[in-house]
Amino acid sequence: MDVVNRSVQEDSMTFQHSYYDPDIIAGHASLGFEILEVVPYPDVVAVCYGGGGLLAGVAAAIKLSGGENTKIYGVEPEVACTVYKSFIEKKPVGMDAKSIASGLAPPFAGSLPYELGQKYVENIVLVTDEEIKSAVSTFYKAGLVVEPSGTVAFAAIMNNKIPFINGKNVMVILSEGNIGIYELSNFPEKSFYTVPVKHRG
Repeated sequence: MDVVNRSVQEDSMTFQHSYYDPDIIAGHASLGFEILEVVPYPDVVAVCYGGGGLLAGVAAAIKLSGGENTKIYGVEPEVACTVYKSFIEKKPVGMDAKSIASGLAPPFAGSLPYELGQKYVENIVLVTDEEIKSAVSTFYKAGLVVEPSGTVAFAAIMNNKIPFINGKNVMVILSEGNIGIYELSNFPEKSFYTVPVKHRG
């Protein structure tokens, strides 16, 4: 943050927080509108929850567009559950979080996403790092490269973390493909990808 603040002051740059900025959250809301174009008023929507900007925008867009009956769930890694703890303590809290889903391990929950989550989100559910790894592998086998942070909502569905979805219209948001081949080689069932090794002769 020292570098960011210096850039703002010395180079006249504009700082937009990745999940605490109202404009960023409003931008994420466009994904909520896209969901409604595909499935008007789905029964359940599952979204990854890190800082909370994506979930806050999606949830607000759906709920404020007539989707009052849509149940929206945020999904976090068990070992990086800042928002889950915030919901329990009724205020934004921080924690020393580390997960394979590094994009979902902020040091603290943003107060604005937290407030919107309290208003529009049904619940926060948790998945283990092993469940996240399995989801990444499942997608790769299907031809999709999705980073761990982007698979947590699917991992929640795979492992029955979200209740009462049989026969329902369920939307799962997959986000982010920021994962390299060497990271992929560390996932379960390694046979699905082999990192090339250079031999010196």
